[in-house]
Amino acid sequence: MSESSTLPRRRTIRFQNFDYSQAACYFVTVCAREKRCIFGEVIGAEMQLNDLGKIVEECLLAVPRHFGNAEIPVHSIMPNHSHAIVVLRVKESKAGPAKTSVHAEAFAAPMTGSIPTIVRSFKSAVTRTARMALRKPTFDVWQRNYFERVIRSEEEFRKTWQYICENPARWDFDPENPQKPVSISTHRPLRQ
Repeated sequence: MSESSTLPRRRTIRFQNFDYSQAACYFVTVCAREKRCIFGEVIGAEMQLNDLGKIVEECLLAVPRHFGNAEIPVHSIMPNHSHAIVVLRVKESKAGPAKTSVHAEAFAAPMTGSIPTIVRSFKSAVTRTARMALRKPTFDVWQRNYFERVIRSEEEFRKTWQYICENPARWDFDPENPQKPVSISTHRPLRQ
């Protein structure tokens, strides 16, 4: 039996053979490890970032400086996750527009400027900065994976933008909120 067959296979949530470096708009959500509320709290429908939440926001807003093809027009840092729309533009060169790769990113073979590479770099920057700032060299900030969706229309872009902006106001009803109040409609009285 070879060594590689004894190792667990990593399950991917990415589309097979999809080029995540192509110009498009992506809705990206990254969750805190074990969905812990570590980035701040929602007070009166407004998110109040703590020091770690501010690190997350700073690193997210720095993405376009490190990836010239990326823009983040809207984002929201929540107590235990972050949302952003990441817009990838076609890179222009002196020879004209860059050609889109037809190859998907493979494990241990990252594609420059792709969504997986951008998210991996963002998560790494947050973790590195947080470990230094908090003086906790083994502190884990993030869950292993993330969620992304390709935004396919102007209407979907508008709805995603609205969802991100309104996220703090809906925190009490958010399925990611581990302390959400019990809804009256879902509360069942005890039998007597």
